[in-house]
Amino acid sequence: MSKAKQQFEPWSLEKYTDLRCNLCLLSKPLSEDHVPPRCVGNDKPVKIRRFYHDQRANAFPFAIRKVRGGITFKTLCQSCNSLIGQWDPELKVLVQGVKAARRRGDLILSGAVKMGAVVRATLGHILASKLTIDASSPDNAIRAYLLNNQALDTEMRVHMWHW
Repeated sequence: MSKAKQQFEPWSLEKYTDLRCNLCLLSKPLSEDHVPPRCVGNDKPVKIRRFYHDQRANAFPFAIRKVRGGITFKTLCQSCNSLIGQWDPELKVLVQGVKAARRRGDLILSGAVKMGAVVRATLGHILASKLTIDASSPDNAIRAYLLNNQALDTEMRVHMWHW
């Protein structure tokens, strides 16, 4: 194996205390969810310069990590991971449309995108990327939306833009 390939390592963020699924809140074996999903490009080696900024005085500096196969979070049970994954193909359609529009120098997407599926995939992966479970109102609203098809609170807005 070449040195370049040896430098990349798989990287998965795991919960170490509360081992319940972030979505259904049940205690089940947790699976790895790619955030963002592999279908939109999180399947290639990447360099992570800083995952988040920690301003605590005793925080250790974050070293550059070379990650093979994208970033995963071990926070969802397999059934919830599959549930979220069913909406990922529509997220891929959106990402491909944005890339095509950018290549054309256009701000308008052409083609049909099922925005409901895009919103569900996005919100599901946001929950998956949390290493702790909290009972915050937005998280509970997202759970109800994804698991029980309840409408999102009228105060909750989902915006998107491309650059």
